[in-house]
Amino acid sequence: MDINTLIDTIVTAVSTDSTITSWASTTYSQAHQVFENVDRRDPPGEEACPFVIIYPSGKSAGQSQDKKHHHVEVDVCIYDETKTVSGNVTSYAGTSRLETFRKYVENAVVGADVGNALVDDLDVEYDTVDSFPFMWAGMIFTIGEDVLIGADPLE
Repeated sequence: MDINTLIDTIVTAVSTDSTITSWASTTYSQAHQVFENVDRRDPPGEEACPFVIIYPSGKSAGQSQDKKHHHVEVDVCIYDETKTVSGNVTSYAGTSRLETFRKYVENAVVGADVGNALVDDLDVEYDTVDSFPFMWAGMIFTIGEDVLIGADPLE
């Protein structure tokens, strides 16, 4: 599978996932937005939240390797200032809502039909403080694909 087909498949899976759509509608009263790549100079704003950005971030392959790896970054973002105060504890709802959203998106990516490829590794990073009230989670999926006989090992 080439990277363009892989990205298209993941975009379709995330954009049409009924669990994500239902959660976004219930939690934020609007559908989630999905961006295939993004202009970092003019990123989506508060009105686009919750949103997902999907783009290729790397590849590992070789003629002597029996497996190639596609690295796909999937970033999720919400805008949420909701907080509760109980005694001397202030809790911000966005952190748990971000994790719920991230996990639903992860499930959609893992459930996408990517042929004989599998998620070999997943790294997750969070930013729930520095950009508040925007909250981010970035996931890098390493998707391994066996090189079949006759297939281009560098594709």
